[in-house]
Amino acid sequence: MKIKKILNNSVILSLDSNDKEIIVMGRGIAYAKKVGDDVDPEQITKKFILSSMEYPQRILDLFSDVLWNA
Repeated sequence: MKIKKILNNSVILSLDSNDKEIIVMGRGIAYAKKVGDDVDPEQITKKFILSSMEYPQRILDLFSDVLWNA
């Protein structure tokens, strides 16, 4: 699994094995990483898989707002 977009040090956007976008969480999962780097599976604590691609950008914006304003 590779990093597609870094939302913060603990949340990234990635692609699953079926090339569907997923949001992956884990403490420090993106620390010192960049887009295209591999994700350490042992650092993953939660995965959010979109069942519909109708509003993917709105969901990413929501995650960003929640994480940056917490």
